[in-house]
Amino acid sequence: MKFLSAISLIMLAACQTATPPQDSAVIVDSSPQMLEELEKTMTTALFGVPIKLSAGAFTTPTILTLEPQMQHTPAGRLATGRTVTRPEQFRLIATADGCVLEHVNSGERFTLRVTHCRTE
Repeated sequence: MKFLSAISLIMLAACQTATPPQDSAVIVDSSPQMLEELEKTMTTALFGVPIKLSAGAFTTPTILTLEPQMQHTPAGRLATGRTVTRPEQFRLIATADGCVLEHVNSGERFTLRVTHCRTE
C-alpha cells in the first residue's frame, strides 16, 4: 500500500542516460494517437497512476524513467527525506508482430496496436 501511495502522485518523465539494451526500439512517425496509447498502457502497468508523455518520448532508443514528483510540506517547502521507491522504467521493443512496451521493473510486456516502432 505504501508503494501505491508513494507513486500515486503525478509522475515526471525523464530519459535515463544509460545505454539501452540492443533490442530497444523507437517510435515511427509519432502521432497523438500513439502517445495516447502509450500513456494509457503505462497507466495500466502502474495500476492507474496517470502518465503524460512529451511528443519526443521514445523517439531515441532509450529506457524511459519515471520518477515520483517531489513531495512538499503543508507550508509549501520541499519535504526532506529519502525516497525509498525505485523509479519506474519502460522501453519499446520491436518484434515480428509489431511494437511492444515493456515495464522493465516487472518484466510485463504490452502489445501496442496503434504504435509502430523499429529498432535503431
